[in-house]
Amino acid sequence: MDADDKLTSDILAALACMPFERQAEAMRDSVSTGLKHLSTQRLCEIRRRIELEMDETNPAVRTTMELIDGQLALREIAGGAFWR
Repeated sequence: MDADDKLTSDILAALACMPFERQAEAMRDSVSTGLKHLSTQRLCEIRRRIELEMDETNPAVRTTMELIDGQLALREIAGGAFWR
């Protein structure tokens, strides 16, 4: 298991211990900052993997997809500008 998979597994395990209704908020808080530091290619890979492997009706999964989509949209709007 590479470092990214280990981190993802640890985050998901921690979220699974939380009440279902708090998972989306916790996911948003824990993931939003990190997304800014990932390459666009890596974001797209993660998005595809989530789409294939996870249930998008889960609020935590849906929130993560929205964060990734928002990050990708901001990058497209910003072009090559450094805005982080």
